[in-house]
Amino acid sequence: MIVRAITEGDRVSSFYKANEIIACAWEKYASENNASIEGMVNSYIVEAKFSFVREKYTIAIDTIKQATNGSGVPSLFRKIPVINITNIELSALRLTGSEWSIKKKSKVRDLCLSVFKSCYPFERDNKYTVIGPKEMNQHPFIDGKTWKDLNALGTLEELEYANQTLKMMYLSQIDPYRADALIKRLTKKFGSVI
Repeated sequence: MIVRAITEGDRVSSFYKANEIIACAWEKYASENNASIEGMVNSYIVEAKFSFVREKYTIAIDTIKQATNGSGVPSLFRKIPVINITNIELSALRLTGSEWSIKKKSKVRDLCLSVFKSCYPFERDNKYTVIGPKEMNQHPFIDGKTWKDLNALGTLEELEYANQTLKMMYLSQIDPYRADALIKRLTKKFGSVI
């Protein structure tokens, strides 16, 4: 269950009402999938964490939206920075090849990785880097439709495959049913190792 950690002011807050809608959507989705959900919601944060098994796959989702105030000085005229992260893990997915990851480009990280690991530009989208075998650019997982579907879900930061588990990290809040549609497409396309 997502804990409502609210104050008297939260009850009338438009921020709380918006976060409560997000929390209810994740609770409904978790309930429909017989998952036990944990998390918290108030005016400043909504977080949810749960996992469940569907057919032969284990699906884990961890999402957070949190308002922050970097300067410590509140202002009516400044937009409050918000952290949005959604992690989705899909285990027992059958993909060929070794471990790999695709990450948003970062000059410092890419330089460090190129010294210690195989690091190449991602041919399908020049905003990303492939870490792993160079052949990863031609991997059947990374066809145009799948890449488009992955990016349509939100701001994709990182995609990683290791130990038969695909991990997707988004820097945005994701609608649970759009995430579910992507999970269904991936499991249908690639099948299970079990």
